[in-house]
Amino acid sequence: MRKAKWVEKSLRGGLYLDATGVGQPIADEMGRRGLGVRACYFTHGDRRTAEGHAVKIGKAWLVSRMQALLQGGRLHLPDTAGAQALAEELLNYEIRVDHGANDRYGAFRVGTHDDLVTALGLAVQTEPWEPLIGRESFGPLSRGMRRTNIGSFHQRR
Repeated sequence: MRKAKWVEKSLRGGLYLDATGVGQPIADEMGRRGLGVRACYFTHGDRRTAEGHAVKIGKAWLVSRMQALLQGGRLHLPDTAGAQALAEELLNYEIRVDHGANDRYGAFRVGTHDDLVTALGLAVQTEPWEPLIGRESFGPLSRGMRRTNIGSFHQRR
Protein backbone atom coordinates (compact mmCIF):
# COMPACT_ATOMS: atom_id res chain seq x y z
CA MET A 1 0.00 0.00 0.00
CA ARG A 2 1.37 3.42 -1.02
CA LYS A 3 1.37 6.39 1.36
CA ALA A 4 -0.58 9.42 0.22
CA LYS A 5 1.65 12.48 -0.27
CA TRP A 6 -0.34 14.52 2.27
CA VAL A 7 0.17 11.80 4.89
CA GLU A 8 3.92 11.74 4.27
CA LYS A 9 4.14 15.54 4.44
CA SER A 10 2.02 15.82 7.60
CA LEU A 11 4.04 13.18 9.48
CA ARG A 12 7.44 14.84 8.99
CA GLY A 13 7.21 16.38 12.45
CA GLY A 14 6.36 12.98 13.91
CA LEU A 15 3.16 11.32 14.97
CA TYR A 16 2.58 10.45 18.61
CA LEU A 17 0.14 7.60 19.17
CA ASP A 18 -1.28 6.32 22.45
CA ALA A 19 0.00 2.74 22.39
CA THR A 20 -1.14 1.97 25.94
CA GLY A 21 -3.41 -1.07 25.94
CA VAL A 22 -5.18 -1.70 22.62
CA GLY A 23 -3.19 1.02 20.80
CA GLN A 24 -0.10 -1.18 20.43
CA PRO A 25 -1.34 -3.14 17.37
CA ILE A 26 -2.21 0.14 15.64
CA ALA A 27 1.26 1.53 16.37
CA ASP A 28 2.81 -1.70 15.07
CA GLU A 29 0.81 -1.59 11.83
CA MET A 30 1.54 2.09 11.21
CA GLY A 31 5.23 1.40 11.84
CA ARG A 32 5.18 -1.46 9.31
CA ARG A 33 3.72 0.96 6.77
CA GLY A 34 6.56 3.39 7.37
CA LEU A 35 4.43 6.17 8.86
CA GLY A 36 7.02 7.34 11.41
CA VAL A 37 4.94 6.68 14.52
CA ARG A 38 6.27 7.26 18.02
CA ALA A 39 4.42 4.93 20.38
CA CYS A 40 3.50 6.62 23.68
CA TYR A 41 2.81 4.68 26.86
CA PHE A 42 1.09 6.38 29.78
CA THR A 43 2.59 5.67 33.16
CA HIS A 44 2.20 6.91 36.70
CA GLY A 45 4.43 9.78 37.68
CA ASP A 46 5.81 13.11 36.59
CA ARG A 47 8.40 12.18 33.98
CA ARG A 48 8.64 11.91 30.20
CA THR A 49 11.32 9.66 28.75
CA ALA A 50 11.99 8.89 25.10
CA GLU A 51 13.83 5.74 24.05
CA GLY A 52 14.09 5.15 20.31
CA HIS A 53 10.61 5.34 18.83
CA ALA A 54 8.88 4.86 22.21
CA VAL A 55 7.91 7.54 24.71
CA LYS A 56 6.84 6.94 28.32
CA ILE A 57 4.71 9.76 29.68
CA GLY A 58 3.61 10.17 33.27
CA LYS A 59 0.06 11.50 33.54
CA ALA A 60 1.20 14.10 36.09
CA TRP A 61 3.82 15.34 33.61
CA LEU A 62 1.26 15.53 30.82
CA VAL A 63 -1.24 17.46 32.92
CA SER A 64 1.45 19.83 34.18
CA ARG A 65 2.57 20.49 30.60
CA MET A 66 -0.95 21.30 29.42
CA GLN A 67 -1.60 23.50 32.47
CA ALA A 68 1.54 25.52 31.74
CA LEU A 69 0.58 26.01 28.10
CA LEU A 70 -3.01 26.97 28.92
CA GLN A 71 -2.21 29.29 31.79
CA GLY A 72 0.63 30.89 29.84
CA GLY A 73 -1.69 31.70 26.93
CA ARG A 74 0.48 29.62 24.60
CA LEU A 75 -2.33 27.41 23.35
CA HIS A 76 -4.77 28.74 20.77
CA LEU A 77 -7.79 26.84 19.50
CA PRO A 78 -9.78 27.54 16.33
CA ASP A 79 -13.41 28.58 16.70
CA THR A 80 -14.84 25.21 15.64
CA ALA A 81 -17.17 22.59 17.07
CA GLY A 82 -14.19 20.26 17.62
CA ALA A 83 -12.33 22.91 19.61
CA GLN A 84 -15.46 23.56 21.67
CA ALA A 85 -15.68 19.83 22.45
CA LEU A 86 -12.01 19.89 23.50
CA ALA A 87 -12.62 22.92 25.74
CA GLU A 88 -15.54 21.08 27.36
CA GLU A 89 -13.37 18.01 27.99
CA LEU A 90 -10.67 20.21 29.53
CA LEU A 91 -13.24 21.68 31.90
CA ASN A 92 -14.38 18.16 32.89
CA TYR A 93 -10.84 16.84 33.37
CA GLU A 94 -10.01 16.15 37.01
CA ILE A 95 -7.11 15.25 39.23
CA ARG A 96 -8.30 13.05 42.06
CA VAL A 97 -6.14 12.26 45.05
CA ASP A 98 -7.28 9.54 47.45
CA HIS A 99 -6.51 9.20 51.18
CA GLY A 100 -3.35 7.25 50.38
CA ALA A 101 -2.05 10.19 48.27
CA ASN A 102 -2.52 8.25 45.02
CA ASP A 103 -3.46 10.46 42.09
CA ARG A 104 -5.72 9.66 39.13
CA TYR A 105 -6.31 11.78 36.06
CA GLY A 106 -9.26 11.90 33.67
CA ALA A 107 -12.94 12.65 33.19
CA PHE A 108 -14.76 10.62 35.83
CA ARG A 109 -18.35 11.79 35.67
CA VAL A 110 -20.79 9.63 33.74
CA GLY A 111 -21.07 10.73 30.12
CA THR A 112 -17.77 12.62 30.03
CA HIS A 113 -14.71 11.76 27.98
CA ASP A 114 -11.04 12.71 27.92
CA ASP A 115 -9.94 11.40 24.50
CA LEU A 116 -9.45 14.88 23.04
CA VAL A 117 -7.49 15.98 26.12
CA THR A 118 -5.22 12.98 25.68
CA ALA A 119 -4.76 13.80 21.97
CA LEU A 120 -3.94 17.41 22.85
CA GLY A 121 -1.42 16.27 25.46
CA LEU A 122 0.29 14.02 22.92
CA ALA A 123 0.37 16.83 20.35
CA VAL A 124 1.93 19.44 22.66
CA GLN A 125 4.51 17.32 24.50
CA THR A 126 7.28 18.79 22.35
CA GLU A 127 7.58 22.27 20.88
CA PRO A 128 8.12 22.27 17.10
CA TRP A 129 6.41 25.68 17.03
CA GLU A 130 8.78 27.32 19.53
CA PRO A 131 9.82 30.24 17.25
CA LEU A 132 6.19 31.45 17.29
CA ILE A 133 5.97 31.68 21.07
CA GLY A 134 5.64 35.22 22.33
CA ARG A 135 3.98 36.56 19.21
CA GLU A 136 0.46 37.84 19.71
CA SER A 137 -0.57 37.42 16.07
CA PHE A 138 0.43 34.69 13.67
CA GLY A 139 -0.65 36.58 10.53
CA PRO A 140 -2.86 34.55 8.21
CA LEU A 141 -2.79 31.61 10.62
CA SER A 142 -4.65 33.63 13.24
CA ARG A 143 -7.79 34.07 11.13
CA GLY A 144 -10.61 32.15 12.76
CA MET A 145 -8.55 31.64 15.91
CA ARG A 146 -9.44 32.82 19.37
CA ARG A 147 -7.54 32.90 22.60
CA THR A 148 -8.75 30.31 25.07
CA ASN A 149 -9.22 31.19 28.69
CA ILE A 150 -9.65 27.77 30.23
CA GLY A 151 -7.42 28.49 33.21
CA SER A 152 -6.65 25.27 34.98
CA PHE A 153 -7.80 21.75 35.56
CA HIS A 154 -10.14 20.95 38.40
CA GLN A 155 -8.51 19.32 41.38
CA ARG A 156 -10.74 17.21 43.61
CA ARG A 157 -10.11 14.90 46.52
